[in-house]
Amino acid sequence: MPASSPPTARVVRIVEMLAAAMQPKTVSEIAASTGISRATATAVVNELEAAGWVARDDELRYRIGASLPRAVDTSMPREAQQLLARIAAEAQAGATISCISAKALTVVAKAQAGRRAVTGFAVGQSIPLAFPAGSAVMPWRAAEEREQWLGTAAGLSARSGQRLLQQVSDCGYVVYRPDHDDTGMVDLLSDLLGSVGSEVMEAALRERLLRQLSRLTSRPYSRDELTSDEVLPISYLAAPIFDGAEARYELQLGPLLPRATRVVWETLIATLTRGARELSGVLGDR
Repeated sequence: MPASSPPTARVVRIVEMLAAAMQPKTVSEIAASTGISRATATAVVNELEAAGWVARDDELRYRIGASLPRAVDTSMPREAQQLLARIAAEAQAGATISCISAKALTVVAKAQAGRRAVTGFAVGQSIPLAFPAGSAVMPWRAAEEREQWLGTAAGLSARSGQRLLQQVSDCGYVVYRPDHDDTGMVDLLSDLLGSVGSEVMEAALRERLLRQLSRLTSRPYSRDELTSDEVLPISYLAAPIFDGAEARYELQLGPLLPRATRVVWETLIATLTRGARELSGVLGDR
């Protein structure tokens, strides 16, 4: 008696085919490429779509979906690792390179300089992507992905979200501040993660602390705020790293400064954007 679900081998063949495809495929194209009957291919992609492993576009074509479990390539060329270390030293702050997918942020490299270790994140660690994390790459992502990302922001108006995307597109970077000026809590959480060690901390507790730290440190500054001469708290800065034409990665600096002058943050921005351009050259040449 036939099984009620498509055989695993056929699922694997379809997933492998879509993963290798340069563009989305219709059910007919999937069936022809894999040698699977159209009826079975339809049953498979329906199950995969329900699980989020494939996504269907408006033309009824399928591509790999954001929820497909996959290993993120965390290997970085030696030149990129050395460059990241130099950027961290110039900024006197922890620096990370993160791969931004539709639903997750994954750290692929990090370097340390300054008074505090890179907070909380180990290379290879992923956290769910939610606004405003990923701001630095979103202007260069597909409209569907941008809308999905904006939908994760509680209480954000469409106009505010589009304003941030336009700002990042124009400037090429984003600067974050602590929420509600709660720099004391930021310091406390950072020290806790640093002293215990996020790699050995119980997974659920680590995720809660990282989510809280992300919330407290992730209010983007507007362009006008960054032209003032006030002393401002700076938590993180991020800029896109281009792999060819694709903004696949973010360069992130984490100075976690409770008080920074305009000279300080403009110097950090210059270090960030110059480093992102240099890393784009390295990664784009692979």
